[in-house]
Amino acid sequence: MNYIAYHLKLPSEFEAVGENLYSQVFPEGFLAESLSDGRILFSGYIETKATIRNNENKLYDKYWLKLISYLNKRDFNYTLKRELYQEKDWVESWQENYQPVKVGNDWIILPPWKADQVEADDREVIIIDPGQAFGTGSHESTYLALKNLTDLIKDQMVETMLDIGTGSGILAIGGKKLGVGQVMAIDISEAAIENSINNFKHNDLSGEIETAVIDISQSELKKFQLVVSNLLAPIIHANFDGIIDRVAYEGFIILSGYIDKQSEKLKTRLLANNFDIIKEIERNEWRSLIARRSDSNA
Repeated sequence: MNYIAYHLKLPSEFEAVGENLYSQVFPEGFLAESLSDGRILFSGYIETKATIRNNENKLYDKYWLKLISYLNKRDFNYTLKRELYQEKDWVESWQENYQPVKVGNDWIILPPWKADQVEADDREVIIIDPGQAFGTGSHESTYLALKNLTDLIKDQMVETMLDIGTGSGILAIGGKKLGVGQVMAIDISEAAIENSINNFKHNDLSGEIETAVIDISQSELKKFQLVVSNLLAPIIHANFDGIIDRVAYEGFIILSGYIDKQSEKLKTRLLANNFDIIKEIERNEWRSLIARRSDSNA
């Protein structure tokens, strides 16, 4: 199978716009990285039966049309490029360009093909196959969520944890490696759950993390001592009640995936629902918070 890549470059101040667009067009996952020129590169990939030989002219497929339709309504400069990769080239591109990610002094996140090639420097290793799911550790929101998760569990005894919108499974893996007894990872995407299960295997955690394809807004899961969710702000708000309802009395919630200008609205909603904000950290305009539930009716 071959792959089509859709590369979008935007000014950094429109990063949230790109996140929102690519989460809609590529719901199973995409990549986002900061470039040396200050722009943000978004990359989405789909499988195709097209070949280099029969695809000399640009195919204006539904993905391309969705991107163009959205971007042409916006008043900013952008660069959109579409490339066809034969499977061998696509895999090699991933492996050549994917770099290890260090999160504080605690973690190093590696792809499987570099797991035995990089010195961990006393950091705990998390192996993540990028696959198609968002959450490889390279994006600020995942970095911040993992850092908050680490700091919280170092300070509090956490026995149960729910990862909502698990994507690659990186936060569920982090929680389990930090000693949480029961960890559950859920997502609305079956492909994301399959990818997370694959990553659990890479980290010798097969069968140790419960998974389910669930829409949190329609689920009746039990309550957990810790709920983590690394999702974009509009998705958090759309599923807000379902997310906070899973937090037990005096339990904790970690939210990530929102930017500075979205912070106050999110914190206001938490405070209105009897959560106390414990801390909020930021990295390149992205933020992540820890809050604790204080109402006894939870």
